[in-house]
Amino acid sequence: MSRTTTSTVTLQRERLAATLRAAVGSHQLRRLAQTPSRTALHASDILHGLEARTTTILATTAVVDTLASYAPTALATSTALRDRGRMALTNGDVAVARDLALQGDRVLRDALLTTAATVAREERVAATDVVGQALTNIGCTVRVSTGEAKTGIWAERDDQMVAVQLDDESNAQIDIAGCDGDACTPLHDELDAELSRLGVRLDDVSETEHGDERGGTLIQRAAAVRGKKDMAEGIVLARPSRFENTPAPAWQRSRLEVD
Repeated sequence: MSRTTTSTVTLQRERLAATLRAAVGSHQLRRLAQTPSRTALHASDILHGLEARTTTILATTAVVDTLASYAPTALATSTALRDRGRMALTNGDVAVARDLALQGDRVLRDALLTTAATVAREERVAATDVVGQALTNIGCTVRVSTGEAKTGIWAERDDQMVAVQLDDESNAQIDIAGCDGDACTPLHDELDAELSRLGVRLDDVSETEHGDERGGTLIQRAAAVRGKKDMAEGIVLARPSRFENTPAPAWQRSRLEVD
C-alpha cells in the first residue's frame, strides 16, 4: 500500500518562528490603534493595554534573545519609544504618550513579523538538512529543490519513491510510492525512527493509505509539472488546485546520478 503522511516537523530546539508569530497575535489594540480618538480615557486605556502587551511579549526570553540577534535596532527603537511614552504620561501629556506607545508597538510588531519570516526560512533549511540526511542514512538517493515558500525532497531506494514537501509553517507532507503490499510501512517506520534519532519529531500526524501505484497527490502533482529539472523541483513548482480534476501521469522511476 502506498502512503501519504501530513504532519508538523519539530526540531529538538524550540520552534522560534511559531513563538514569534504567536507573540504578534490578533489583539484588540489593533482596532483601538486605528481609532483617531484623543480622549484622555481612551488614550489611557490604550497606554495600559500596550504596556501589558509589550511586557508579555518581552517576558519570553526566546523572543527577546531572537529580536536582539535579528532586529537589535528595532528592539532598541521600540524600547526607547516606550520609555518616552512613560515620561510623557508622567508629565501629564496623555495624547503624546499614546502616540509614542503606538509607534513603539508598531515597530515591535513589524520586527516580530520580519524576524519570524527569517527564522521560519532558517528552520525550513535546518529541517531539510535533517530529513535529507535521514533519507540518505536509510539508503535513499536524495535530490533537494528549495523554493521561496517550500522545499521539495525526492528520494529513491530500489523501486520505492519518497516525496517530501516542507514549508515555512513547519508543515511536512511525505508521500511514499512504489511499494508492494505493506512494503511502505517498513520504509515509513525506518524514516520515522531515523528522524527521531536525528532530533526531529513529527507531531499532528495524519496518514492515508491511498493504494495508488502513481503515489499520492504530492507525487502525482509533481509528476504533472512540465519542464521540471527533476521531481524535487516538481514538488516545489506544483500548484495544488481544488478545481484540478485531470488525472496526473504515473511517475516512472529513473536512476538518479549523484553529482
